[in-house]
Amino acid sequence: MKLPQRTVDKKVSAIVHRGRQSPRAGLQFHVNGEIDQGFVISPANKKKPLRITVGEPGRRATVWRIWGNRNASDVYIASSSTAAIHKISIHESGDWRYQTTRNLDELKASTKVTLVALQEELSSRVIGSWQRPPSPVHGWIDVMRIVVPTTELISHPNTYETPEQVKNIEWVPPAPAGYAAEVRFFLVEPGKGSFDLYNAAAQEGGSPIGAG
Repeated sequence: MKLPQRTVDKKVSAIVHRGRQSPRAGLQFHVNGEIDQGFVISPANKKKPLRITVGEPGRRATVWRIWGNRNASDVYIASSSTAAIHKISIHESGDWRYQTTRNLDELKASTKVTLVALQEELSSRVIGSWQRPPSPVHGWIDVMRIVVPTTELISHPNTYETPEQVKNIEWVPPAPAGYAAEVRFFLVEPGKGSFDLYNAAAQEGGSPIGAG
């Protein structure tokens, strides 16, 4: 006789601790109503960004940098190798942009950068822009995703192999051969409660097997 499969309820909550020290944000992962894992997310600024990559020391994909603005709830996302050239700007105002970090004249004069306009010549630093979507009832806004097929992991001259370097990177385990790891960015207002992130990912073709 085949036994019925047990239903597993997996959700994630965003929390903020406001104590005597600086506020700290974090995530709590719940399985069947019990806390399974918890992660503290320290404030990230331009000089000390959050660094994240898919892979392992010695073999990895691009390292991404995420940092915030001290004076506003703006978030910036950029590849470490090209952060001096372009970035994603998630502005508090709802004006979200993919833009260059330097004016066009500087970039055109650079021997290290080649600008390619697919449809028309750029007239400003903004390559593309869009408005923040309305916040769903659960309060989690899906901002963007980085999808890394396992075939994209390579040996790299800067492999972050020393203990100090490894500690300063958030390492996302690569997916099995033939699959891809997905890193998703959300904006969430603390106190909105838990969000069924696992089922939401599964409904869109993802297969969340872990948290990072």
